[in-house]
Amino acid sequence: MNLRVIKTAIIVFILTVPISVLAREEIDRKVPNEYLAKKNPFNGSDKLVLERGAYTYSRKCVKCHGENGDGVGSILEGMALPVFNKEYFSKREDGYIFWYVEQGLADTLMPPYGPGSDDRLTEADRWKVIAFMRERFGK
Repeated sequence: MNLRVIKTAIIVFILTVPISVLAREEIDRKVPNEYLAKKNPFNGSDKLVLERGAYTYSRKCVKCHGENGDGVGSILEGMALPVFNKEYFSKREDGYIFWYVEQGLADTLMPPYGPGSDDRLTEADRWKVIAFMRERFGK
């Protein structure tokens, strides 16, 4: 690889990282306050809740977000997605995550799973998958 290509790659990286950080902050500001105040009505220690959440995660989430919540799903090989871990969950309320599961994320491959979507999940299933994710990946 020649020096010019390396320099160009470094410049592109330096210019795009701040943009991606600003874009993430803009996305975070989209979540309405009424969603941030929502609390998960399901207990993350309830075996039936976790089983249903695991089932939903395996059907709807694993192909992109990965079996281990590491953002390494089969459909998006080589692309970085949010990593579901203790740090991720410590910074986000359940209502924040619920909003993204319900609404999806425009201009990305994250589809909406709320009312009126093509791939609708019930409200209960949206909450249960969040309980499962917190329990499985957030410890």
